[in-house]
Amino acid sequence: MIYIGSHIFDIEKRQLLLNQGESIVHLEPKLFDLLLLFTEQPNRILTRDDLLAHLWPGTLVTDNAVNKLIGNLRKILGDDAKSPALFKLSLSRAIGLFVPCLR
Repeated sequence: MIYIGSHIFDIEKRQLLLNQGESIVHLEPKLFDLLLLFTEQPNRILTRDDLLAHLWPGTLVTDNAVNKLIGNLRKILGDDAKSPALFKLSLSRAIGLFVPCLR
């Protein structure tokens, strides 16, 4: 399990326990892979190329698909894009999870 702020990411069950277990979200495969990628490399900015190579290797994907996936993950985690607490964007349209991830 990985602790992300007040949330618990249960890798074995492929689910996210929000607010220390108040509610459980079963993550679809791409959301799971995205969150796992961020938690494996916390406090690091990942470029769109990084995300594409990991989540959609060898596949053409639109920016909209990437944006939607990140937006869905932010929504689940309660992170507002206008005043982010967990994710930070860089000017080069890269993104990273900037919150302690404890195993």
